[in-house]
Amino acid sequence: MSDAEEKARKAEKKAKLKAEAEKLGITYEELKKQKKEKKEKKESKRKREAEQLGGDDEGRQQEKKRMRSWSGDFGDEEKKTETKRARTRSMDKAEETAKIVKEEKSQSPEEWRTA
Repeated sequence: MSDAEEKARKAEKKAKLKAEAEKLGITYEELKKQKKEKKEKKESKRKREAEQLGGDDEGRQQEKKRMRSWSGDFGDEEKKTETKRARTRSMDKAEETAKIVKEEKSQSPEEWRTA
């Protein structure tokens, strides 16, 4: 937007505000002051709302921490190794296969040929 266009837009806006102020029976400066106060009030309301939401965030953090400590997901690595996993059939099968392979490797070549 060029400088001339911006000045024209501002002048048009000022003319509208002067007409509005005249219709209300107050001066242009008083109308500007009222609008400015209204804008500041609106902004302060937004700030309070943001602060209020920020306060909830702290509570959420505490809730997360509490839930993590309760479930055991949060903590030292030692705790994870202490807990036993549920045995599955594939784990049993792998264990049996490992035993068989170990036995076969421990045999001498002659024992292996006769077996």
